Amino acid sequence: MKQFSAAVFVLIAVGLLCFMGCSKDSGTKYDKDDLIGTWQAVEEVLDLSSMNMGKITLTPTNSLFLSLIFEVKEDGSFTYETWNGPDKNAEGADYSQGTGSWTATGSEMSMDFDDPEEPDISGTYKFLSKNKLEVEATITTTALGPTALTVPATLIVDRVTS
Repeated sequence: MKQFSAAVFVLIAVGLLCFMGCSKDSGTKYDKDDLIGTWQAVEEVLDLSSMNMGKITLTPTNSLFLSLIFEVKEDGSFTYETWNGPDKNAEGADYSQGTGSWTATGSEMSMDFDDPEEPDISGTYKFLSKNKLEVEATITTTALGPTALTVPATLIVDRVTS
């Protein structure tokens, strides 16, 4: 379960970083100042068809949902905190935190975690509003076993602070 949670975490992390350089539906570009801030995952959709499990939609009320708060900084760095369940201090919450750097061009993104154990991330993204982001990402990970697995996913994140 912890390995599955790690893969979900990475998806969330992608979502929170991916909004750099996204455009509004009107075609107006958000500039970097509009995007810097703290974000929180509110929905995760994992396409596990390659494992014969179909699509799984997770929300904060689901026990498999991985809580994540992410701060994207103007200097190109990010910090994150993640845990299972509603209380990051609870036994079994598997609380973790870390840092990394992000880049984005147009609607394409990439991110680099300082932890070399984190999987490769790529994706496209768009703002649903100034405070809500949808990310279509592909996660390549070995967190679920020795063979690399590519998981298509969609993530919705909300802005917590600017």
